[in-house]
Amino acid sequence: MRRREPEASLSRGIANLGDPHRVDRVRHALRRGDPVLIAALGASVTSDYAGIDGDSQALHPNVCAAALRQCGRGCRWVGWLQDTVDSLRTALPKAHVTAINCGLPGSPLSFAAPCLESHVPASADLVVVDAATIRSSPQSVEAILLRLLSLPRRPAVVLLHFFHWCATNRGCSAPAGIEPWSYAHMAANWLAGARMERDLTDLAAYYGLPALSLRAAHYHAALNATRAGESPGESLGHPRRLTKDGLHPTRRGNRQIAALLSSFLLASPQLPLSLSPPLSLPLPLPLPLPPPLHATSMRGAPPGASHVAEQCFGWSGPEAAPELERHEGWRLVNDHPAHRAASQRPGLVSSRPGSTVVVRLPAFHWARAAAEQGDGATAVEQGDAAADACSAPPAARADGPGQRAGSADARGAGNDARGAGGMLTVQYVSSSTHGMGMAELRCTVGCTCRPACLDARHRPAAEQSSVGSAGGSTVGRASEVPVQLHAPYCVVSLRLTHLANWTTPSSSTSSSSSSTGSSTAAPLRSRFKLTGLSLRSWPAGTAE
Repeated sequence: MRRREPEASLSRGIANLGDPHRVDRVRHALRRGDPVLIAALGASVTSDYAGIDGDSQALHPNVCAAALRQCGRGCRWVGWLQDTVDSLRTALPKAHVTAINCGLPGSPLSFAAPCLESHVPASADLVVVDAATIRSSPQSVEAILLRLLSLPRRPAVVLLHFFHWCATNRGCSAPAGIEPWSYAHMAANWLAGARMERDLTDLAAYYGLPALSLRAAHYHAALNATRAGESPGESLGHPRRLTKDGLHPTRRGNRQIAALLSSFLLASPQLPLSLSPPLSLPLPLPLPLPPPLHATSMRGAPPGASHVAEQCFGWSGPEAAPELERHEGWRLVNDHPAHRAASQRPGLVSSRPGSTVVVRLPAFHWARAAAEQGDGATAVEQGDAAADACSAPPAARADGPGQRAGSADARGAGNDARGAGGMLTVQYVSSSTHGMGMAELRCTVGCTCRPACLDARHRPAAEQSSVGSAGGSTVGRASEVPVQLHAPYCVVSLRLTHLANWTTPSSSTSSSSSSTGSSTAAPLRSRFKLTGLSLRSWPAGTAE
């Protein structure tokens, strides 16, 4: 008797069974009715075709912000991830499961690495990872898997390999006289998919992670349909019934993806897999992670750090907008949100010296642990409030592109057991055509740092790297400021101190009040533009 499609797909589609400890904890939580959060991370097959539940997405506003902007509260888009949630709720009425879409369209998995904790919620119980759609190096994938497995809830991680049915035969819309579904083309696509998946499945085997393959699950049914000469309209298994273009799924293709994933999570007792121990048995803790296969590095963390997290904030792309406590004299400029040139990226802009914007950034969970172990007091602003960091000689500021605007041994930035260590990166614009100024950054509440000067005045092209602008006249710059985190948040202030002509707050006020409009007034277009921030952190007590 022919088995039902989900069961047959599961038996073929398990590329690696993996260590059951983490997945079993998810299965038990589903059966008990405990809250379970699933996050999906991948490229366009995830971002555009997994579906979005706006209510679930809104519960995690600081992560996966791009999906929330597309589909907010009260909105629901269907797709394979939401179909998986529906299948789990149907099979297990007690299941309290939600899912959020963390896809990054058109991007390899490695694109998520710099700000992974802005792309995946720390409270995730299960992370479904697509790394086979766009190739990333095994080293970069391994680094991301290690960080996912080290999230606070020690989530289960499942690799889900999508398959391009027309990867080697110039697309599914072949020219006249070429049959895209010939046996030769089907076999070539099978081999191309196998090469894409091989390194990923090896990583899954090394770390004991389940890996599911759409290629292995559905290829043979599709091959039988095409060899039998069945048209797409006649056969449910024909590739053209499953995808729109060989890769991106149709509505039926979404349901097949959901059937494979949900069947594995449900672990049907009809399958020859002992994956569902009774609820009465205690579950063992996840096994310790083995040493990395590749020489992976944790960017920006001291050598002794066992884990590192990075959260990013801005006004474009997938990151969440930072929380503004106040922003007198600053405005959000978003004239060309799709333009990649640094001067046209959305950001906060001020042209009034003395104006201040105060930003509150959430810190990762070990900052909360450091606060609980300490005296519970939040940190206050460090240094002499009357001193202007931007009045120091340029050599003392050390705020060049990609350089630290403060030193680790500076007052308030020591890395000790009283707080989690961190690095705040501030992104801003430097330009010769827009007379950019200087701003002073200070840590005010929840964190400490040395006051830093961010100098956005134009410098010779040899000192800068151009970001999408002709002639190198406009560049994106970033300054790093070492911080110490004492609370689950870090509040920083940014005060515009000088404009392009070195106008000070006092002289700017007097000149602007003059009715003669003297030549000492700041240029009309002179300003400072903040385009983004990121906060890297690592556990307390790590020695630099």
